[in-house]
Amino acid sequence: MDFNLDRRAFLRRAALAALSAPAVGVLACTPDVLPRERRGEEGVGRTLNRPILLPWGPDGVRIAAPPSERPVAYMSMGRMEIYIDRDFRDRLQYALSAHISVSTGHWRIPRPGDSPLVPVQPGDAQREYEEIDLREWDALIEPVEGDLRVLRGSAADVRMEVPCAPLSGGGVWLNGGPWDLLQCGPPNEQLCREDLMEIGTGQRFSDRDCTRPAGSVRFVTWACREPATLAGV
Repeated sequence: MDFNLDRRAFLRRAALAALSAPAVGVLACTPDVLPRERRGEEGVGRTLNRPILLPWGPDGVRIAAPPSERPVAYMSMGRMEIYIDRDFRDRLQYALSAHISVSTGHWRIPRPGDSPLVPVQPGDAQREYEEIDLREWDALIEPVEGDLRVLRGSAADVRMEVPCAPLSGGGVWLNGGPWDLLQCGPPNEQLCREDLMEIGTGQRFSDRDCTRPAGSVRFVTWACREPATLAGV
């Protein structure tokens, strides 16, 4: 099957919508004010059941989730670089549990699952990132699993479902979910971290009625991890 897609056109439209974020005074990626189960009762959250689906390697699909504005930080696993809005530098260092090397200026950032009691060692190729001014960040850079971005906003409930939806580029239909996720909501005075990660698996089909299975598929998208990644900041 042909999974080729001109993703640059789609990403360029998302990049044009990104704006420079003004300074804010509070850092948090906590699920707003109410516990998660009560937020659902209060009507907070949204449902996404016709997402844009992009090819993601031989066995994956990426659910597009372009930000409403430019992030205040973006960490690229593919390039081992972290792009920082300098107005947020000190807060981001604390929020990401990062140590900044005095000699190289590189950020040493723990990965999800690392013990907070074990410091990242100098020269760790998987956890050391070159700091670059956010103004040099290119929104068209193809993300990879493990990338993270920090946005203005609070984490909010999202229910995501792929009910026999076409893959961008045509020729393939997909079914998956529903998944209950946390994603960063509309911009506000807090900050929220999202990671590009796998959220579940589904099925690929060769017909638009989704009656002829053609194998399983992984779904990845931007989402907040739980427990809240920037809690206590």
